[in-house]
Amino acid sequence: MKKLLFLLFTSFIIYSCKCEREEVGRNLLNTENKEYLNTNKRSIEYYNQDNVILKANFDGAKSIISEDREGPEVCSYITTEKGEENFVFGSYVGKIIYRNMALFVTLYDNDDISVLFIQDFISDIYNSKLETVQINGFTFENVLVLVKSTHETPNGLINKVIYSKTNGIEFILFEDGTWYKRVE
Repeated sequence: MKKLLFLLFTSFIIYSCKCEREEVGRNLLNTENKEYLNTNKRSIEYYNQDNVILKANFDGAKSIISEDREGPEVCSYITTEKGEENFVFGSYVGKIIYRNMALFVTLYDNDDISVLFIQDFISDIYNSKLETVQINGFTFENVLVLVKSTHETPNGLINKVIYSKTNGIEFILFEDGTWYKRVE
């Protein structure tokens, strides 16, 4: 009888502790930031300082919406959205991750991992983050300059990525001064 009462009491506690799921916030991509998502699958050619052509294949960006909970016991959640695009660039496999707070480009091969990003990827990006830069004799207008994260990848071989809303990755600069530029 004691075992039956204990089982009933335990079952009552377990079932009464279930809570209602509640969305307590939303962190969806801003409309302006979604304009950076190129959803088309495409193949793009780049050339380097020796006029060697390299083809990069992009899968097309996808919007991913998830529910982030603060812990396994918590019933409340925040709905978040990010964009992701996978690509292959020569021997590198890469991923572009779009969030409201940052834009990340990650490239890795068997020997090297490079993480580049620009922070504060927010709706006022047009005013505060777009730049005109000159690099290796090329001028790029209205672009984002993603720099290597020395904290995350201190030995990464890629130093900078020049990124535009219309073309995506425009230019890649390696630590040794070699580079790849998108074919116009």
